[in-house]
Amino acid sequence: MTDRHHAGDDKDIPGLEDVNDTDDPEQADEILEGLLGPDAGDRDDVPTSAGDDQEENDESRATRDETPTGKWACRFCRETRRYADPDEHHDACRESALHWEELESEADSQPEDEPDLPTPEDRAGAEEMGETPEEQHTYLVDTAWHEFRAYLKFERHGLDPYYALHSLMRRTDWHDGAPTREIEYMDTTFTVEFTYRETDAEEKRYEPWSNPDFQIQRPREFHLQVDGPGDLRKASFHIRPRWPGIQLQDGTDVNNPRQMTGVDVDAEGSNLEPGAYPELLDKAMQAFGVNGGSDYSRKRYLSPPNVAPWSVVVDGELYVRINERWSGRIIGIKGPLERMTYLLADERSGYRKRVADDTKREGYYHTTTLGSMRCRRLLDGHQLGKEIKHYHVKNPDSLDEDDPLRQPKVGVSLQRRISDTTVYWDAGALEDDARAADDAVGLNDMERELDEVLLNVLRWADIPTRPDAQVFVEDNVFKPDLNRRERRLVPDPLPVIENKQEHMVTRALNKMTDLERSDTDAQVVTELLADGGPQTPKGLAKRTGKTYETILRSLQRLDDVVEHNYDEVKLKSQHVAQQLAERAGKLLEDFGWVTEEIDRLGDQLANAVEGLSRQDSAFEQWAERYLEGIDDLDDDPRIILRFGYRPKDMEEAREILQDGLMALRDALGENAADSSRLVRWGQPKMQLRDGTPMAWGTGVTLLDILNGSRSAVS
Repeated sequence: MTDRHHAGDDKDIPGLEDVNDTDDPEQADEILEGLLGPDAGDRDDVPTSAGDDQEENDESRATRDETPTGKWACRFCRETRRYADPDEHHDACRESALHWEELESEADSQPEDEPDLPTPEDRAGAEEMGETPEEQHTYLVDTAWHEFRAYLKFERHGLDPYYALHSLMRRTDWHDGAPTREIEYMDTTFTVEFTYRETDAEEKRYEPWSNPDFQIQRPREFHLQVDGPGDLRKASFHIRPRWPGIQLQDGTDVNNPRQMTGVDVDAEGSNLEPGAYPELLDKAMQAFGVNGGSDYSRKRYLSPPNVAPWSVVVDGELYVRINERWSGRIIGIKGPLERMTYLLADERSGYRKRVADDTKREGYYHTTTLGSMRCRRLLDGHQLGKEIKHYHVKNPDSLDEDDPLRQPKVGVSLQRRISDTTVYWDAGALEDDARAADDAVGLNDMERELDEVLLNVLRWADIPTRPDAQVFVEDNVFKPDLNRRERRLVPDPLPVIENKQEHMVTRALNKMTDLERSDTDAQVVTELLADGGPQTPKGLAKRTGKTYETILRSLQRLDDVVEHNYDEVKLKSQHVAQQLAERAGKLLEDFGWVTEEIDRLGDQLANAVEGLSRQDSAFEQWAERYLEGIDDLDDDPRIILRFGYRPKDMEEAREILQDGLMALRDALGENAADSSRLVRWGQPKMQLRDGTPMAWGTGVTLLDILNGSRSAVS
């Protein structure tokens, strides 16, 4: 360490050297107490917990616990010390030496390219910060980029790159074919080909710019094709001029939203990281000597630093490759692709697409496409529409059994046309840009969303989200390595959505107890279930023979299962439609059975609870909402309460039982309710949403359960 003690105005004030020179402990204490006076913070030879010397940091081999006397304690042997430098103590402290030798040994034995796994302390710290295993995961299987496309805007150097390419075109002898060059990128040799494009139809050509500095009479577009070995990794760059008011010769405006003067590059390719595209473009331009000729990247025309932050990303896909033995978990009828479409698609609105092509092989091409709104229902905070897919190469059976390309990919891609917002190249750089979309996201946000959906889909299909040789198949692009990054993984929301929709159907059916009303409700449901295009209240009134006001009242009663917006009426989801069709049965012809079911449940409640009046609606409404039936056995004192509603966990189950007890106490009074047969012998029978059955031992009362005693989950 640098010796910062010096003689001067304070030369008579003792320093740390005086502490080390004395053999008298009491004298040392007095010296230290004198050092640490009110102005100790202004002294540069006094040990403090926030010194300027960076050599003494968090990894010091012994840690100081500062005290008012300047003493410090070793965190290994717990003894108080007065040494000026903790490293001096390290040589004498056996516990400290053993600790650091063990850590250094572990570090030497660990591969450099493998991230450290989280320790129990890491996990405890994450929980303290609100992160739980169900929400925040850090160590996950890596995912790989497949397709990608963006419109890269370059305006820093105006039309200079376009002029350079135009000059290259004019001096090229095209009789020898398109010129090519080779470039090196990421230890791989790529071939670059330069061509130009001009439409045959004269009216579709660019109208020359009227600016006197623009001397090109026939503006063309240029193309750079960059291909890696075997066409595994490739990129295409379509370079187009832009200037204010640019038009085609037929008067059609050319897209140039910011009226920039520069070039617009349509960059598209596969199996490359997004950041590779401007880097390859830069190298390709340099290979032909048309990129400004500078070693400084900003002075080169088309280089990564010169990509305008408002450049737009229009496509991108992340994927993993899995062994086909696991495909059924993704594409099966109970898999996430099928259930997403089934539960999240409105009956007749929004964008809904489910493709299941098994013509060449089971799972050959399966996709589920969801817009922004439905993606937010899966993962709160997501803004982009996406396509989740499971697919094979074109002819998988023609490949060898051990060829990794024979195994399918599971991927998630951006769907720009059904997204609510724009993806900019660098949204963070546009915070103060008044012309940028307010709700736009950046390329990093897009990558996070695609990654999180892909990992969550794997999780919801009970497929590991960490490297597993039995699950993931390595190819020339995808490497199933452990990658450290923060991603939000959540429990499968689809069972919750499904249970909620089934509960809404139950509530809707339970409301239909008035036969006059149920007749109208049944006809409305029948019409909505039938094919025939969009429905309107007036159209429903005409087809059912009811008045317009009667239909509106019916729609209000059916609000659990029907969505009525302005002049359009629809069922809330495909799953709701199927549940109504299956559970209604004869309901569509005669709603009388609904009344019988409600009456039977009311009679069962009256038998189980002495003194309960059929007018006590609060408790009956609780029962109608949650119970499927009540079994009062002849030779068994227990009363079995069969629950149709499935709570998500034990806590919600207790809340439901507590609500029922409170409603019963309101009806009978606390003493009468607590002494009733239902409370003394009531035996709940229910399942959690994940299918876990819940049961309590014989003799356990509802009060016992609510008090948390003698409960058991089987």
